[in-house]
Amino acid sequence: MSIGFPNIRSIAPGPAEMLGETRVFEGDGSIMLPVPGLKELLGVRLGQRPMPMKEQRTWPLDPSHEQKVTVPLDLFLLDHLPDGSPVLLRNLCSNDSIFQSFEPFYITGVWDDAVEAPAVPAPVREKPKKGTR
Repeated sequence: MSIGFPNIRSIAPGPAEMLGETRVFEGDGSIMLPVPGLKELLGVRLGQRPMPMKEQRTWPLDPSHEQKVTVPLDLFLLDHLPDGSPVLLRNLCSNDSIFQSFEPFYITGVWDDAVEAPAVPAPVREKPKKGTR
């Protein structure tokens, strides 16, 4: 990247977005994000930042920590409520599993064509002041 020019890689569609359709949902500060019609999760962006889907974690296998195991840890999970509604969950290792309030989450995946995409949230929204929520 040259000095004085924007990094277009950070705003260009990522590999997941080339494979699926992206819909925008607004976080509400809870531990789950309702994603009506999502059948398969391919990628997540928070604003313009791609979110990692997995993270490598290493744990000791013995008290001396000489033997260790490294495993991939999913940071997002597509799950369903008892009524069958799809929701996206975040791992505790990913922002304490919270979907930030008033932030746009761009969810890329395979969607049920029968479920209409939600309206795109307003681009600029004033966040509540601390202690007023």
